[in-house]
Amino acid sequence: MRPTLLSKRVGRWVRTKRAICYLLVVALPSQAFMSCAGGKFLGIGRGNKYVYAYSMTDPVKNPMMIFQDDSLKIQFKIDASAIRFQLQNLSRSTMTVQWDKVSLGVDNAYSMVRHSINMYADTVLGRRSVPVPPIGYIQDLMIPVDNVYYDGSAWLISDLFQTTDGGQEQMARTIQNNVGKSIVVLLPLQFGKTIKEYRFQFQIVSVKQILWRDYHPAKPIPQPPTKKTKIELADEVTTAFIIVGLLGFVAFMVSLKKTPVVE
Repeated sequence: MRPTLLSKRVGRWVRTKRAICYLLVVALPSQAFMSCAGGKFLGIGRGNKYVYAYSMTDPVKNPMMIFQDDSLKIQFKIDASAIRFQLQNLSRSTMTVQWDKVSLGVDNAYSMVRHSINMYADTVLGRRSVPVPPIGYIQDLMIPVDNVYYDGSAWLISDLFQTTDGGQEQMARTIQNNVGKSIVVLLPLQFGKTIKEYRFQFQIVSVKQILWRDYHPAKPIPQPPTKKTKIELADEVTTAFIIVGLLGFVAFMVSLKKTPVVE
């Protein structure tokens, strides 16, 4: 008797189910092995992983990295690649960050910064800033301008200080010797028509080696685009010609005299 269509489908389902079960048998122990191995294999080729702890040293000493005066309240958080902050306007005027004048110094090397508006732009956009009314606040971050780059296939972000030793003892000692080094943020803020210059300094107070499985990278703000996009003037002109051509074609078709359908 020839097999029916139903029996064929049942047979395919049984074979698929067996294949899934086989994959689970193989995959689950592998996953368990990776977890029990302490994340050792996740760091192959990169060596050991390190995290830094910071404390604010100027304008006030504060391990929580919080500063407040009559005009603002700001709290910082520094991760491997960025200085993140929440800034609240305590003045009676609208506040803006003068991003084109912000400067970031990492171990005395100063540069312009990228933030949430121009994180993945080809050029650093200058004066774009969100006006913050009294009592309002913003959450943003800053990264040295050259630490964000496109490698031809994806956007990459470099660390502020080295966080992997590549399995080399000399690099491990260099990382440990970063204790005591500083990050400085020069942050000009405009309140109404008045500009105030703020200087914040942070110092590395400790370096800790961690397991790769315990490393949880901070979420980028914003998420990087899937590919690099750059609109050229030629592209805009071409698009304009295409649109004009389509509109002309539509107008031509509409102007044609309609001929009744002959049965």
